[in-house]
Amino acid sequence: MDTAKYKKLFLQETSERLKTINSGILNLAKAGALRAEQDSNIDDLFRCFHSVKGMAASMGYEPVKLLCHRLEGLLDAVRKKTMNVNPAIIDTLLKGADMIAACLKNLSEDMPLDMDLKPLSDEIAGHQNIVSGLKPQAARCKEKKIEPQASLNLSKTIKVDAEIFDAAIADIGELLRIKSRISEAAKDTELTEDVRLLDKSIAGLYATIVTARTIPLEELTQNLPRIVYDISRDRGKEVDLSMQGIDIRVDRAVLDAAAEPLVHIIRNSIDHGIETPDERKRLGKPQKGQIKVEAVRERNGIVIEVIDDGRGIDSEKVKEKAAALGMSREKIEGMSADEILSLICLPGLSLAKEVTDVSGRGVGMDVVKKNIEAIGGTLIVKSEINKGARFILKLPLTTSIIKILKFSLNNRLFCLPLSKVESIAEIRMSEIKNTDSGISFLYRDTEIPIFDLRKIFNMPFKELRDVLIIIIMNVRSKTVGFLVDEFKGVVDAYIKPLPKILQDMKGVSGFTIMGDGSPVFLIDAANII
Repeated sequence: MDTAKYKKLFLQETSERLKTINSGILNLAKAGALRAEQDSNIDDLFRCFHSVKGMAASMGYEPVKLLCHRLEGLLDAVRKKTMNVNPAIIDTLLKGADMIAACLKNLSEDMPLDMDLKPLSDEIAGHQNIVSGLKPQAARCKEKKIEPQASLNLSKTIKVDAEIFDAAIADIGELLRIKSRISEAAKDTELTEDVRLLDKSIAGLYATIVTARTIPLEELTQNLPRIVYDISRDRGKEVDLSMQGIDIRVDRAVLDAAAEPLVHIIRNSIDHGIETPDERKRLGKPQKGQIKVEAVRERNGIVIEVIDDGRGIDSEKVKEKAAALGMSREKIEGMSADEILSLICLPGLSLAKEVTDVSGRGVGMDVVKKNIEAIGGTLIVKSEINKGARFILKLPLTTSIIKILKFSLNNRLFCLPLSKVESIAEIRMSEIKNTDSGISFLYRDTEIPIFDLRKIFNMPFKELRDVLIIIIMNVRSKTVGFLVDEFKGVVDAYIKPLPKILQDMKGVSGFTIMGDGSPVFLIDAANII
């Protein structure tokens, strides 16, 4: 049998089973002496390993099959009460799950399955002399006879590769470009209504595909308990992880972009934030540290908060480190408390006392911030000394196709994400106030800074008119204005990532193609601020 066409399905199914296996092992460790909970967890784990073993056998992946068989033997001994669950058995089961994951990685990269199973097999055999190849035990109950169904029914759920949805989104982006071109040509003709209906149909198709591409946040967070377990054990710390709101559905592309930042924040919380049990006892805190992941829906997106009850972030140390990196003392002292905490995202700034395999080299939080902002999100940091820290990730519900506001500078088109725009104001030159730090004007009783994008992009200076157009935006919880030549309307656009040669370009996060084929850069307002 040609198994090549089933390989992707095997990898997908086994990866999903592995998530259940990891969480099941950790639940087994928490169950302690509660026999009913142990039995339930063991039965679930046994079924998962058995399913993976069966799939591996049908595909001819012998090492995976043998590995699952030996882990089944270990679980069977616990189920039959010939041994008790203990930390050593939990470690062995976790090592087994890791080895299955390593096998999947090799298979996905078309590498041979030349895994050395002997060390783990010896470890399993060492648990009360359990050896591989034990004969299956007699079933504890009679096999239930299954009556044939009266009819055949197909499942209403179809598994589709995520790449197919990505391709469909790209096709819709091309449809939007073509529609834009048709719309220009159809102005003031009898085709205007047809263009409106075409726009409505494209919007409906996009909404359907995005809905199909959404997955629960739980898909992203399912492996977090294992990550917390491994790091806290390695650091000699005790940490409980709790999660809320993980049933919220989000575009898979957003979750892909948020995965690495979320893991890095949690690693830092354990490594830098949560104290050792002895430290916590001296401070009058519970022995176990707490990390919470809480998600809520907002009108235009999702907010994920990572909250720990550790030592918090020392603002004074952040100031010292920022000054050591070259930031002026005057600028630092003029910052708000939240702005000072955000400096931990400066490249090279680290508060770690020592370098570990997790953190401490000053790389990481700058990448976290960059990745979040690249998809139109925002990272906010809050903290209180000895009470903990909060990392707030504000993310859009979807990426790729967004509503953009077009504007011109020196007869060239640019765009901004509409979700960040508060309003567009026309003000007179006399309303502009010059300060040492730049220009500003009074907006809703508050003085807000104005950024001239020409200076930022080194464009030729243009004589300012008496009436100025300002795009007012909310960026990182600050209200700011951008000086532009002309407002050019709002459209739906497919945003593409910058090509590799332009990825270091400051102040730009992507681009779209207009109906006439011309590229238009998407301004990265957060980067400019």
